[in-house]
Amino acid sequence: MKALRESSGGRRDLITIIRADRRTPHESVIRVMDISRRLGHTSITFATQQVFEKTE
Repeated sequence: MKALRESSGGRRDLITIIRADRRTPHESVIRVMDISRRLGHTSITFATQQVFEKTE
């Protein structure tokens, strides 16, 4: 929570962007969302990246 608070400089108008892949525990994502909410950040979004499967 401290790191997010310091990086936002106390601003509440910033967007929290969460980037996680399938190896990221669900609990970690929820924790970031909860901390953002507690800090007053109301805009949360998820960054996505298309995964290309190898074809043989």
